Amino acid sequence: MALPNRRTHLRQPPRRPLARSATETGIQRRPPARLPDEITRRVDQDPAFQVMTVDGLHWIEPFTAQLIPAGIGRAAAAREWLITHPEVWRDRQPMDSGALEVVRIHHDLARRIEPGGPFYDQRFCLFAPEDLGLGWLNPCSGEFVPGVQRHEGRIVPRTLHEMARVLAANAEFRAGRLLDLNTLRTRGQAIVAQVRGSRVAAATPAPVAAAPAPAPGNDLDRARAVQQQLLPDLPSLDSYDIGVHFAPHSGISGDFYEVLPLRDGRILLAVGDVSGHGVQAALVVASALKTLRMLGRQAQDLATLIAHFNDEIKPDLPPGEFLTLCAALLDPSSGRCEIVRAGHHPALLANPTKATVLRRCGGSGMGIGLVTGQTFARTLKPEWLTMDPGDVLVFTTDGLAEAEHPDLGQFGEHRVCGHLLMNLDRNCQEISDSLAAAASEFAQGQPADDLTVLAIASLDPEA
Repeated sequence: MALPNRRTHLRQPPRRPLARSATETGIQRRPPARLPDEITRRVDQDPAFQVMTVDGLHWIEPFTAQLIPAGIGRAAAAREWLITHPEVWRDRQPMDSGALEVVRIHHDLARRIEPGGPFYDQRFCLFAPEDLGLGWLNPCSGEFVPGVQRHEGRIVPRTLHEMARVLAANAEFRAGRLLDLNTLRTRGQAIVAQVRGSRVAAATPAPVAAAPAPAPGNDLDRARAVQQQLLPDLPSLDSYDIGVHFAPHSGISGDFYEVLPLRDGRILLAVGDVSGHGVQAALVVASALKTLRMLGRQAQDLATLIAHFNDEIKPDLPPGEFLTLCAALLDPSSGRCEIVRAGHHPALLANPTKATVLRRCGGSGMGIGLVTGQTFARTLKPEWLTMDPGDVLVFTTDGLAEAEHPDLGQFGEHRVCGHLLMNLDRNCQEISDSLAAAASEFAQGQPADDLTVLAIASLDPEA
């Protein structure tokens, strides 16, 4: 019997039908998506389609004001977004450039008002007490804007939008010209005092026989005397020279300095700056010095001391206030020195006999009073150095570098460094005084801020 052909028992794969053309099937393939020519032209040429956030990371879509990531470039990101979201531009007109500029500034302000953030700028956060109804202090004009108000003490999105509208119409802001914080505070405090005084005068009936008014300046004189009493005398140290120049701008200062011998023989040196002026700043200075001295008695390392100092003083600070500090803990016997700075600019270490003649000292850290606990402590970056004979370590407040000439701008760090190098052959008191004198002369004798310079030098025993 013949065997059956096995191939007839194998299952054959189904045959694919032959492909037919689109014409035969009646199905039309969808062409690649593309924008209408008018939208494409506007993406390339219309200013309203070219608005980016201040940091350049997002395109502001002009129909709904959404932020679109623009890592691939503005035009490419815009085309990609508009192709995939046709609903945003169908039957809609784009916002005008002015409205988009308000949106742009609004998003930038949201970064600038975040305390402790990398872009925080206190100049945008100044408001009068709410009971006065004066509103927000414009950082370009130094005038209050009553239409811009906080809500329950907070800057809410509506507040930001109103702030953005004011700034968008301000030529000084568009040119990047803002008043410095100290000038703003001084103007704001003067306006608040004037308004409060006029209201009190209007509400107070005239007395039949007025008592003699106290001599003007008595309160200020008392505050000045208390502050001078609190500032330390400079100790006499073997093999070291110390000098300080302390110049309040208006009699009492928001600056302070400390030179505190500790029980174990080390020396605590510090220069600080309170974010404010007047009697309120002087009160913060008094609290800061007392707290620093109390904690210094049990100091083990400087970073821990500054972290404890921050946590102790924060509850005593008025809302929105903070201070900056640059401090050092020096062992005079070995020259070993730990430096920590909290929101302050670096100290300067100079020695004309070394390969590195001048350098900055102290890693950056967060300002005092913004946050507490480990959040603050983790921002501190201690730096260790050894003061060799001939080394001069200089601490300053920003009144030195920011002393301003009406035409030439600020004195600046480059002039600070230059004048320091030219005076290294002098003693520390002369170095401190000469730096302050140079800045004051540059500002035509009218520096706009408190100014402090503290210098310490390791002496050469063979000199």
